[in-house]
Amino acid sequence: MLSEKEIMTRGMKLLEENLGDVETTIFISNLMQEGRNSPPDYTEWRRNYFDNLSDEDFFADLKNHFKNQKTI
Repeated sequence: MLSEKEIMTRGMKLLEENLGDVETTIFISNLMQEGRNSPPDYTEWRRNYFDNLSDEDFFADLKNHFKNQKTI
């Protein structure tokens, strides 16, 4: 299991590699903005995200996820 610091480090690296510095900053700023008045509602965010995700994109992401998993 990864530590919180490792998760944050890997997450930032993935964001920067896939979005770039500016877009990563915008992404984090938006997350912070959502949580200003109340804690972010992860369930609602996830519902909105997956409602707007096509089946093809979902399965492509899922396939990519398992392809990149390390075997023990």
